[in-house]
Amino acid sequence: MNKYYKTDVEGYVKDMSSGAVLNVDHRKLDAYKKQKKFFDDQKKDTDRLNKVENDISEIKQMLQQLLKR
Repeated sequence: MNKYYKTDVEGYVKDMSSGAVLNVDHRKLDAYKKQKKFFDDQKKDTDRLNKVENDISEIKQMLQQLLKR
């Protein structure tokens, strides 16, 4: 007995044991994973750039203090 039944919406099935509606469109899942990786990589790059900017700012402050002495 098949525990999944097609729904009226293409790419979705209903699990009769749990009542959950499941997305079975693998192309959409792959596209989502690629998009998520892109945004995660972009966030890492932004975080890294912010850290470098903060480090440079700290170095600049230290140099200014040394020059005042």
